[in-house]
Amino acid sequence: MIEKIFIAGGSLLAIPVVVYGIYGSAVLFFKEKSKKFKLKELPKITVFIPTWNEADVIDMRLKNIAELDYPKNKIEVLVVNDRSTDKTKELCLKAFKKYKLKGKIVTNKKRSGVNFSYNYGVKNAKTDIIVTTDADVVFEKKAIKEGLKVLLSSDKIGAVCGELKPVIEKKNIATSTEAPYRNVYGKMCSWESSLESSYCFNGPFIILKKKAFSPINVKRGASDASATLKILQNNYQTKYVSKAKFSELIATGLKE
Repeated sequence: MIEKIFIAGGSLLAIPVVVYGIYGSAVLFFKEKSKKFKLKELPKITVFIPTWNEADVIDMRLKNIAELDYPKNKIEVLVVNDRSTDKTKELCLKAFKKYKLKGKIVTNKKRSGVNFSYNYGVKNAKTDIIVTTDADVVFEKKAIKEGLKVLLSSDKIGAVCGELKPVIEKKNIATSTEAPYRNVYGKMCSWESSLESSYCFNGPFIILKKKAFSPINVKRGASDASATLKILQNNYQTKYVSKAKFSELIATGLKE
């Protein structure tokens, strides 16, 4: 009996060893092939931003969107305000005017969480293509174009995500692992995408087709992983696009 238990335990242990071995080999030896995709035309897009107390960063975020290499007349910004207690709404409205962006801000009736705002934002977007992002990140100028090249290259692709470049202001134990982790994460996701789809998405930069999305659970789960899973369940592919880069300021302390 004991012998059978050890054999069963050894078999179960072999599964994660094999899986990690495969992924380790992919990270070490996979070389991403540079595929050239072209955009026939630039579609109208909705840039959706869920917010809660983003007064310190919302102006920066909207300024970045206005300065992208993408026509302003083809961008509509939809901000869902989750009952912020600061001046997020007022500063957002000022930024729309200042940067000449076509935008709208909607406030939830009660604090409902990111997943609720995510469902609302995608459902109420007026365009077929939606860019979901956060208020505290910055896209590189051609990031949206690079993502769209892949997204629109096939009807089978339902969503793409970009590659995060961590901005590290202070080097310490908390930040020392971030850059290597992101490097490994990016290679892993690129390899998965080359095979079929990558389930691991960076939430601050996802471009999706509205028809590929289904509402996510509002009570549990991360919005990015939940949205990706729904799109996969709807028989679409999801791709990681390393050329579509964005930056995020990372936490400098272990508590953060």
